[in-house]
Amino acid sequence: MRKNRSSSQIKQSTTLIIVLFAVFLAFGPIAYYISRFHDYPPVTNPSELGTFGDFIGGTTNVILGLFNIALVAYIAINLGNRERDIEKMKLLFEISRQWNSEGLMQSRTKADALLREDPNASLTEIDDRYTDKAAPLWVVLRFFQDLQKAIDRDIVDTGEAVEWFGRDFVWWDTVGVKGTFPVNWDSEAHWSRLKESVYKSSNYNYWIEEANNILTQYKENHVKKWS
Repeated sequence: MRKNRSSSQIKQSTTLIIVLFAVFLAFGPIAYYISRFHDYPPVTNPSELGTFGDFIGGTTNVILGLFNIALVAYIAINLGNRERDIEKMKLLFEISRQWNSEGLMQSRTKADALLREDPNASLTEIDDRYTDKAAPLWVVLRFFQDLQKAIDRDIVDTGEAVEWFGRDFVWWDTVGVKGTFPVNWDSEAHWSRLKESVYKSSNYNYWIEEANNILTQYKENHVKKWS
């Protein structure tokens, strides 16, 4: 949302600059003519006034014609950017619906239950110990991997993705991944890039504190269960 406000301010400033530049182009030839011939006596001859008009009209028309071409190009580029932003936002809505879908919610619930059962286990240990039960956790982690792939393809905005899913990502990175993704796993690169983007968020410290508290609670409950 901060990005949207910043973009709006930039567009307003750009529009003001364009208007001022158009005014300058329109009155520039007149200002030049006055500064060049201000020492001469006033023109009263109709033919001389016609020459003055031809000078102003010809110069201004050429300049404004070039300005119009530039303005049309500017508008076309901005419309294209706006359409891309809309498409990116639509895709984010689709990704959000997927994250909150019944199937993924079930996977998240089962994965959470597995993490509660063995909160100290790393991903490699989970893969070794719980082959039959770990599938829901891989589904959740794959969701974030696919999110980063969408960011890499520039069909999703990085800042918006972090704002929408950063908190959830930090939770799963802290409680599930334990902050260290196995470097020999294919999805490690995608996970690391997304983590780097999330780390830059102003909310990161709050998210990581919240996730660490939950992980601590899981570990304490695990100790009580087996003590």
